[in-house]
Amino acid sequence: PNGQRAIGGAADASIHIWNTNKKGLFSKADVILRLPANLSSHGGAVTSVVVSPVNFNVLAARYDSGNVALWDMTTPKAPPLKIFSGLFNEYPSANVDFSPDGSLICCGTTTSTKKPTVKPTANAAADDTVPEISKAGISFFEVPAKAPSSSSSNAPPITSTPSMHIVVATSCTVIVVKWQPQTFQLCCGLSNGVVKVLFDPRLSKKGAMLSSSKLPRREIDSADFAASGMVGEIINPLALPMYRNDQNGPRKRALDRKDPIKNKIPEKPIKSGPGSRENTSFFFTNYVMSERKTDPTRLEDPREALLKLDEVTKSEPMFLGKAYEQTQPERLLHSITAEEEQERFKKEQKKLL
Repeated sequence: PNGQRAIGGAADASIHIWNTNKKGLFSKADVILRLPANLSSHGGAVTSVVVSPVNFNVLAARYDSGNVALWDMTTPKAPPLKIFSGLFNEYPSANVDFSPDGSLICCGTTTSTKKPTVKPTANAAADDTVPEISKAGISFFEVPAKAPSSSSSNAPPITSTPSMHIVVATSCTVIVVKWQPQTFQLCCGLSNGVVKVLFDPRLSKKGAMLSSSKLPRREIDSADFAASGMVGEIINPLALPMYRNDQNGPRKRALDRKDPIKNKIPEKPIKSGPGSRENTSFFFTNYVMSERKTDPTRLEDPREALLKLDEVTKSEPMFLGKAYEQTQPERLLHSITAEEEQERFKKEQKKLL
């Protein structure tokens, strides 16, 4: 739980413990827990290891032989503190788990009972008349508060009677158990694909209780209105024939004619903005230049523009009024153009001839 150790079980019933703070890429196990020779019958392949959430030195290991051993990791040469036997499970992934306070261990088991269904006859075999029925259950054992003083020669106490056994289902096996410390709920996974949650209503208020307290939304039934005493029929205005859009007749055909999608009406040309003018030119340069705005003042005679402004200033003296009439310079604008002056000169020369 504190991340200081890495623990793994082997097929030869040994448990290897590594110190995670130790440097190096490859390292041998710092501590190896092995069953004594006189307890080899209780061993087997280790299927699960778990550390107590209260005492980090206490380890529980489950073997495929149907036994659970309680170890003290501070005394690796000593035998197990206690062995719990009779916990048979046919799945190699069966585990063991501690309670949140570390006072109990729990594990899933499979027990077979014989229940006669047909009366035995002289010609029938006994096994045919007494079929086996497997019951999936969870066994609970108490963890000793203090480790008993034991040496390598003394044998640990072995018990096969659980403090409590709960039958969860029949014709299946409890494979994995997990005791949640936050919600104090015990989850167990069965071999038939079902997950069951065991809890105490006095201790557990959240977790699976949250989902179980929410009822599914009930669908509205027409019988609810009849039970309340409502008489009559409710008509939706949009359900009347005059408001329906899916009706057949002249009204629907008139609406379809206006629909550009149904009639496949082409899009109208853009009246304003870029691309609004049609491309009637052959060359791309002419088309681009047609989109550009030209300045018309370049084609206007500057003298005529000045004369227009002169007339405006005389008719509407906004900027040059009577206050500046005495100080204005003499106007040196010519009364006639150069072309007019040449024509006048030609006429005078003809008269002289």
